[in-house]
Amino acid sequence: MSAHQDLTAAAPSLKKRDDFWDIIRGLLIYGVFIGHDIGGWDFIAWDYMFPPDSFFFNKWIIVRSVINVTVPVFIFVSGCMVTKKYFSRLRSYYVSRTIRLMVPFAIWTLIYSALEVFVYHNKITVMSVLLGVNGIQLYYLPVMMQLVLLSPLFFKLRNKELALIITLVINLVNNIFHVIYKFSQGVRFPNEMLYATGFIFFYALGMYYRNTDGRLLKKITFARSIYLAVIGLEIYMITSYISLMITMNPIIAVSFVTVGSLIYSSFVIFFVIRLRERLRDYDFGKNVICRGLRWIGRHSMDFFLVHWVFENYIKMWFIYNVDRNLNILSNAITITATTILCCIYALCADKVRHFCKVRWGSKIKIKT
Repeated sequence: MSAHQDLTAAAPSLKKRDDFWDIIRGLLIYGVFIGHDIGGWDFIAWDYMFPPDSFFFNKWIIVRSVINVTVPVFIFVSGCMVTKKYFSRLRSYYVSRTIRLMVPFAIWTLIYSALEVFVYHNKITVMSVLLGVNGIQLYYLPVMMQLVLLSPLFFKLRNKELALIITLVINLVNNIFHVIYKFSQGVRFPNEMLYATGFIFFYALGMYYRNTDGRLLKKITFARSIYLAVIGLEIYMITSYISLMITMNPIIAVSFVTVGSLIYSSFVIFFVIRLRERLRDYDFGKNVICRGLRWIGRHSMDFFLVHWVFENYIKMWFIYNVDRNLNILSNAITITATTILCCIYALCADKVRHFCKVRWGSKIKIKT
């Protein structure tokens, strides 16, 4: 098959708006909420919230292991949305993506920095503002910008399988380095989440799935994808506990940037790919839950950017005012309240975007 045929015979024909991927985004947002809720480690006091041998601490480790696939799958889905046509006008592609990613980053790093100073009375630095670390989730935007800049390289290589393998090697070497650093130093590498090398394989896998016939993926059946996802989770959980025993640092144990996480996330993505093919003809509009998740998925960037404003404040109230043994109930209320507030924000953001579109023209796209 020629390079041209390889790109034009792309297996997954995606609609302009694919309900399945919106629903996946909606589910992933709840993974983000769960990952940021009250757990075994107190990020405020920077100490154990529950004893390491307690039920709640181990529940936190296990749940974090399960949901730590969220960001890799988000990045995979973003890669799925990229096709070669975007690079016919490379300058406009970079300009539009820079506005879409870095303008919200600039706005929200200032918002979260202001919250740290005026609400939580914490000290900030110029570097913490520039890197976006005052907002726990903002690293995602610089990472995506780096991946956007690297996207054309995937299409320049005629052999897309080779391009995919190269990104896997880069990602694996990156994660091995970080694991060695953690084990030797007992702490995470500074700003480890800000480097695109920790996520590049997932983005390339999305582009490969979208733009080729995906022959490397065809050998993985739906049943095998389920087995692999379960095995990957077991590997990640085992490596998480090994990391905890070696470093005695729970933050290292639940890190995204490990070899176990790379394996688990890749296997879950294989499952998601096969699940989409199984549900290709399913009408998601018939199910009210699917419709709700679809709406959240379409507003996933709004939810992702704003949720920490609400969730952090609510969970701090529960930490200081509610018995910690009611952890499960506290988290359920926190996530429910955060969802409601994010929905209100997304509706308001829609109105602002609509107003801007009407006032300044349809060519202007604003992500608040």
